[in-house]
Amino acid sequence: MVVNYMNQFYFYDEKEELDEKFIIELITELGLKLSYKSAKIYNNFTNFNKFKSNYYSNQEIFLYLNHYDNTIYQYIKNKKKPYSFETFYKYKFRILDSKLDVKLNSSDAIKFNFNGTLKELLIETIEKRFYQYLAIVKYFELEEFSYGELNIYEKLISQGKIETMLELAYSDEKEDDEIFKLVYRQPLRRN
Repeated sequence: MVVNYMNQFYFYDEKEELDEKFIIELITELGLKLSYKSAKIYNNFTNFNKFKSNYYSNQEIFLYLNHYDNTIYQYIKNKKKPYSFETFYKYKFRILDSKLDVKLNSSDAIKFNFNGTLKELLIETIEKRFYQYLAIVKYFELEEFSYGELNIYEKLISQGKIETMLELAYSDEKEDDEIFKLVYRQPLRRN
């Protein structure tokens, strides 16, 4: 199950934040009803408009048209972990504390020198250089950290709601047995 994926593409000024406990309970119930073992919960994205005081007025329109991963930003800046109360939620933040000595040239779609940690680079980029954010995300391959995973199966077992979960096997292989051919491969037209 994939949750909140489209959030990274929405254009809005302000959005309503839902209660994290409600979201987890809703995903758990849907997982129970639809037999999902896990769910990918994508991070919250927002536009750069809250940093407009750091930019020129002629750049302001672009702040509303570009998005950054607010969940990672809050984690780096304020140490706020998403769904911190949920033991079955695992996030993949790999924010390096090691020093970076970055010298990127124009072939990398960004051109600057930076000496600091990846955390400092992301904060500076989000707050002061929004136009380089996507290039830095691609350069450091941070796209894979834009979601966490909720283990619905283990949560339901620990709550005592299920003992086992139905697992439907999917196969791309061609079926060649006689019963399959009899039912689906007949040249009859059905009206």
